[in-house]
Amino acid sequence: MRWTEYIVFLLIVVALARPVGLYLARVCQRRRTFLDPVLRPVESLLYRWLGVIPEQEMTAKVYIICFLLFGAGCTLVCFWQVPVAHFGILIRPTLSY
Repeated sequence: MRWTEYIVFLLIVVALARPVGLYLARVCQRRRTFLDPVLRPVESLLYRWLGVIPEQEMTAKVYIICFLLFGAGCTLVCFWQVPVAHFGILIRPTLSY
């Protein structure tokens, strides 16, 4: 059963590699995709809420600051889960001794 799962997973990854790659290439080239009618309004709303100007490129300094803040935020969330997990708010610990 284990090898079957690995083979099926590998076949799914190989089958999706080309379509997903072509989609991502179109997104990176800022060309129209089939998901634009659905995702464009959501993207515009997020840009408005966050104050992002889509035509403006990020500088290296801004990119580094965002990268570090995102990493720090993820680290804080991970460390926050340790004491909170004791109360079972987000993660239900299973104790099987």
